[in-house]
Amino acid sequence: MSIQEFHDKIVNLQPIDLFQYAEDVPELQLLNECQQSAPHHCEGSVLVHTNMTAASVLQLMEAEEVQPNDKIILYLATILHDIGKPPTSVFNAKKNKITAYGHDDAGVPLANEFLRKYFPELQYPQREKITRLIENHMHPRLWMKDGTASVTKLKMLSLAVNTKLLYLLSQAD
Repeated sequence: MSIQEFHDKIVNLQPIDLFQYAEDVPELQLLNECQQSAPHHCEGSVLVHTNMTAASVLQLMEAEEVQPNDKIILYLATILHDIGKPPTSVFNAKKNKITAYGHDDAGVPLANEFLRKYFPELQYPQREKITRLIENHMHPRLWMKDGTASVTKLKMLSLAVNTKLLYLLSQAD
């Protein structure tokens, strides 16, 4: 499989088996080598999870009538949402599982580099939308879990990111 085919499938919003490109795209190989723990990720590696979320988000985009210009933003954000896991994943002995705290923030520069390398036609505003989705994809869930969700936090979040796209990314995740 070629890098060009990888690029074209994504740009054309086609379903993709990311494993077919792991040899040619080293960032995907890193995701494949990065394991995850139950109960949140029983499926195994980050690449298995990413494949699942990418397929899911394509279905959600159709069901939710996402605007055409936003589809590539959401698809790429979904494919890259956990790109920060390899450098942040550690075995947490206290919790007896692998954790990747901060992977959302760590993923921003990695995603930006990935986008520049494989999708050079994307301009700064598009890359910014993608990286803001990656940066914020954990926030609403964590706020609800720890009871710190507030109208103020959600309003601030809505200034940083398209909340409909964030919601769909969260659903796929």
